[in-house]
Amino acid sequence: MSAAGEEGGAKFFDKVAQNNANQAALAALAKKVFDDVSGRVSGSCLVDGTARVLDIGCGTGSLLLLLADKASAAVGLDPSAESLAVVKAKLSAADAPPQLAGKVHVHNTVLESVDSIPESDRAQLFDLITCVVVAHHMRDPSAAFSVARQLLRPGGVLCVYELEAGPETDAAFAAHYRHGGGGHGHGGHEGHGHGHGHEDHGHGHGHGHGHEEHGHSGHEDHGHGHGHGHEDHSHGQHDGQSFEEWKKERGVHRHGFSCDDLVNILKTAGFANPTAQLAFRTPLLQTEVNIIVAEGRV
Repeated sequence: MSAAGEEGGAKFFDKVAQNNANQAALAALAKKVFDDVSGRVSGSCLVDGTARVLDIGCGTGSLLLLLADKASAAVGLDPSAESLAVVKAKLSAADAPPQLAGKVHVHNTVLESVDSIPESDRAQLFDLITCVVVAHHMRDPSAAFSVARQLLRPGGVLCVYELEAGPETDAAFAAHYRHGGGGHGHGGHEGHGHGHGHEDHGHGHGHGHGHEEHGHSGHEDHGHGHGHGHEDHSHGQHDGQSFEEWKKERGVHRHGFSCDDLVNILKTAGFANPTAQLAFRTPLLQTEVNIIVAEGRV
C-alpha cells in the first residue's frame, strides 16, 4: 500500500469487473455525478468541449465516458486491470460513440505522484479532476489529493464525491456485509453478481464513482466497488469472513466522511478554501445513502 494511493481491494474488483448485473445502478450514479459536477466547473469548458478531465478511480468508466463526451481529453486511473479492460471494451465496441475516439486514455495505477500519469497525458494540466466514492478506499486521501492539486490548471477544480458518514451509512455497510454484498451497489433480492469496481466509484465512481466504489460512481461507479444483490451466489454470503476481513478484502478504510472531514482533507492537501455539502441521495449498499461533495480549487 502506498501513502498516496490505495491498492487495497484491487484484486477483489478484478474478480468482479466483468459482472454486468450492476451496470444500471452504477450508470445512474455516474449520471447524477455528471449532472452535479457540470454545474461546478468554472467557465464553459464542459460546454464548448475544451475541458481536460481526470477521473481518479474510474472503475469501468461510466463517469469517465460521460465526461469524455463533453471534453477534449479524458484520463482515467484505476488499480483494477480488469475494470480498465471493461472501459477499453466499451470504447472498441461497434456501438461506441465515434466522438470518443482518441479522447480517452486509462492507466492501471493509483495516484502516488504526478509521474503516475504518463507525461503525454499530463503535459497539459486538467480543468476538472473527479474522485467518486473512492476516498474511503484510500489510506491517506490528503496525499492523493495533494498530487491532484499539482495536476490542476489555475482555475481548475477537484470534486470529491463520497458517502456521508453517520449511523445510516454504518448500518448500510453492516447490512451489505450480512447479505454478502460485493461492493457498494444497490441490487435486488437473489442477485448473482458481486459488484463493480468504483464506478463505476463507487468504482465506484465509485467509484461508482462507485468508485470504490465507486462507487465509484457508481464508483457507475465513482466508489471503488459497487456490489449487487442480497444473495451472492458466486461467493455465497461472506464466506465466514468477519466484518473487518470483509472490508479489508474490498479495501474499505472507513464508512464515509463528514463535510468537515473532507474540507480538512483538502486543506491538508493544499487547497486554500475548500467547501463541502450534501450533493444528492442515491441507491448504494442495498439502500439509499447520502453523497456529499467537496470542492477544491486552484
